[in-house]
Amino acid sequence: MVDADKTTKHLLMHVNRYEGTQVDDLIKLCYQNSFGPAHLHQNPDIKTIAAYIKQELDAGVPAMASPFEAIGNGYYRVHLCAVPQGLLSLDALIIAFFTSMTERSGFNDKTLEHFKKQLTLLIQLAEEDRLPLKLHTVLDGINDYLASGIRPIRHSDIFRKNHHPAYRVIHRDYIVKEVNNG
Repeated sequence: MVDADKTTKHLLMHVNRYEGTQVDDLIKLCYQNSFGPAHLHQNPDIKTIAAYIKQELDAGVPAMASPFEAIGNGYYRVHLCAVPQGLLSLDALIIAFFTSMTERSGFNDKTLEHFKKQLTLLIQLAEEDRLPLKLHTVLDGINDYLASGIRPIRHSDIFRKNHHPAYRVIHRDYIVKEVNNG
């Protein structure tokens, strides 16, 4: 069940933290909050996951003051900069991401209903003029998204240009111990 107050808090924190947030970015946030990282691989392989994360780290990732970003429903965006900043080991990140994919996330009636309720709340926030986006923009964005089916999407071009996202969605059950010990 969607806790409207918590979801509202996460959506508004997102638009305040990331200037230029677009509808796609908010849909992506709701998607990740509902389904976790399951969409990334139908048959996840820890070696492939490790290779992708290492490749991103080798290319360089932006530093962040707070690399652990709660997105609701027990999920966090763990920004890869947590590794070079010494807040999380590379192995712990890989295992936490893999475990979140295989044991915590996925599509079912409950997560689908959760996602739909979050989209409804997103519309409500636009109706109340609590977002930096016009209601028609939010409605058009959600309708366009749903017309192609519920699926993972990328951050908007504006978001990628301004914020250079480099993170993995991980359930708190798999990072809390590591973060508390770090």
